[in-house]
Amino acid sequence: MKTTIDKAGRVVIPKSMRDRHGLAPGTELEVVDSGDRLEFLLPDERDNALLVEKDGRLIISAASGKPTTLDDMLSVRDSLRDSRFR
Repeated sequence: MKTTIDKAGRVVIPKSMRDRHGLAPGTELEVVDSGDRLEFLLPDERDNALLVEKDGRLIISAASGKPTTLDDMLSVRDSLRDSRFR
């Protein structure tokens, strides 16, 4: 789907996409410059996860008190791995 940038640099995300992803006015998105493209990252509960080092190992600690699932950990691992090779 295509969209345009206005004079102020704003990008309009089509309503169907906003609705599908639960985006409302004021929702913060992370913008990542990946060289040949810009990526808009959606808010995610994993943003509340903290990577801490303990005894020389990285450990994921959920700031919200919600237990971190294996899927969450694997996703963070994959994201970190992917970011190293960009």
